[in-house]
Amino acid sequence: MVNNARDALINRPNPHITIDIRTCAIDQDFVARHTYAAAGDYVLLRVRDNGCGIPEEHIQHLFEPFFTTKEVGQGTGLGLAMVFGAVKRHHGFIEVHSAEGEGTTFEIYLPRLTKVDAEDMPAPARPAPHVRGNQEVILLVDDDPTILNMGTEVLEALGYRVLQAVNGEDALDTFIRHQDTIRLVVSDIVMPRLGGVEAVARMRQIRPELKVIFCTGYDDKTVIHKTDINTKDIILNKPYKINTLSQRVAEALRAP
Repeated sequence: MVNNARDALINRPNPHITIDIRTCAIDQDFVARHTYAAAGDYVLLRVRDNGCGIPEEHIQHLFEPFFTTKEVGQGTGLGLAMVFGAVKRHHGFIEVHSAEGEGTTFEIYLPRLTKVDAEDMPAPARPAPHVRGNQEVILLVDDDPTILNMGTEVLEALGYRVLQAVNGEDALDTFIRHQDTIRLVVSDIVMPRLGGVEAVARMRQIRPELKVIFCTGYDDKTVIHKTDINTKDIILNKPYKINTLSQRVAEALRAP
């Protein structure tokens, strides 16, 4: 949401993004006007910008997977779909207020956890131990430089060597140059220029047995279905924990 707000401020005078959080109570009058809401105590997270705003005809499509108004290569259309999915999983809802030229406000309502609720929650399971590598070479592919650099740092700390690629075309070029040493490809699915699934398909024309982990920030099965991913490939949902990544990488490398 903040990334979208930032993009909406390009070339705008006096750009501002405001983030605030507070508690609130939703009553039956609010529910009557917003039938998707339930009465109760909530935490309200609000992100506001004074950017270009959103055309009215686009607002109803904002949370649809792959819907984007950005130029090719500037966005995947999955960011707000990921936000919507995360909020729904936590039994919350989102309000959007926007007008062209006047900015946009996103309001996320999440049910407030009471002390009694917290006491009734089961103790968190002990995380699985990190599985370390033995200097195997991994090709890590992602168009988000933050994810790419953090993933590289984690994998190297786990004992792997990492080659980076910023999109599918870059990944394919890197793979061709290092095809004899790469043991595993960890790739984002949706990227500009050439998607991860298409890039891997071309790599497997060279090495059919290539082992792959696909990463996605959107966990709806329909998105994975649309991309025709091989059922033998591992799917890792972003954001992922270090121990989860280490387990999945070890699992992929051990696979026959």
